[in-house]
Amino acid sequence: NHYHQSNDGWGARAANFVAKNQPNPNLAAISLAGSNDWQSGGEHSAFNINSDGVRNYAGMQDHQSDWQLPRREAFIQLLHAQYNNVFEKAYAELQNRALVLSTNVGAALTKRGELQTPVPPNNALAEQLAMVAKLISIKDEFRLYRQLFYVELGGFDTHDYQLEKQPDLYKK
Repeated sequence: NHYHQSNDGWGARAANFVAKNQPNPNLAAISLAGSNDWQSGGEHSAFNINSDGVRNYAGMQDHQSDWQLPRREAFIQLLHAQYNNVFEKAYAELQNRALVLSTNVGAALTKRGELQTPVPPNNALAEQLAMVAKLISIKDEFRLYRQLFYVELGGFDTHDYQLEKQPDLYKK
């Protein structure tokens, strides 16, 4: 009975299993609430996205701009340079993968368009779940059959105001 303690979140362990037979394993786990313990660790980092779309590389997202396009091209050249240092090489590979995924997922979401079901205004959880629905609707484009999504609803740390605030939180 050997007990093994792991620092991986169980969402990360599940994503490792799900990612094994998919052509885009880096899209097996997606977070709409940034880094989190549930998806931490494992072989593949969670792909982070906002409820309004992909997180673009600032100053490089406009492919028509006279000053942003050369900046993006220079960045891509840096990512494909030959690095002897293992950390430099790993960082360049990570950034390149993120740039490619952001570009491809962003293009697929733009092509997909808006949902038919309206999203309630000023409801962060509904906005995150709407993006999850959009991501599920484009899964065939990336040949994905199973994904794990992380969304978050904060505000439950109510301390002394639990009786007053918690009923409203559960309504969301």
